[in-house]
Order: sequence, then structure tokens, then C-alpha cells
Amino acid sequence: MLYIEAKVQVNPTLIEEFLAEVKLVIADSLQEEGNYGYQLVRSVDEINTFYILEKWADDAAIKLHNSTAHYKKFKQNIPTFLTRPIEVALLSPVENSKVDWDITKAPQ
Repeated sequence: MLYIEAKVQVNPTLIEEFLAEVKLVIADSLQEEGNYGYQLVRSVDEINTFYILEKWADDAAIKLHNSTAHYKKFKQNIPTFLTRPIEVALLSPVENSKVDWDITKAPQ
């Protein structure tokens, strides 16, 4: 399993147009073989900062995604909306990291 986190900083005057554009790539990407999630989230503190969170089966699924018409169109159109280049991180799970992360419990 591989994850992609893309930090997208959008011109505040173009947020609605950006949301329309990203909605299209998300809808099509969720239909792809090897895609296990594709979501847009927004910073609580910076209203023009968004993160695209993707979950893929493997590198082959990402390569296939990058070759699709909807992704190529998104990649071509997205610079219009940006205040700075997208920051992309490719991530992999940490093995054996299933830990009880209940932050409501006080340390013993």
C-alpha cells in the first residue's frame, strides 16, 4: 500500500473554481483499479490550503493513474489556481505500527 499527500495552496479568489476542478479528478480516480481512497481535506487554520490524500495498492496503480486522461487534464489545469507549487509526498505504512493511540487516556 502506498499513500500520496499533496499540499495545494490555492489563490483565495479561485477556490470555487479549484474545487470544481478537483471534484472531477477525485470522482474519476475513485473508479480506478488499485485506488483505495482519494479525498480532499482543508486546513483549519489556512482556508486556501488543501491536501489531496490518496491511497493506492502499489506503484503500478499510481503509474496507471498518472497516465489517465483525467489526471493529465487536472495536472495541466491546476497551475492556474495555485499560489505556489504543489508539495507532494509519497508515503508507505510503517510495519507493525498498529498501536492503541487513544489520546483520551492519561499516561499511567
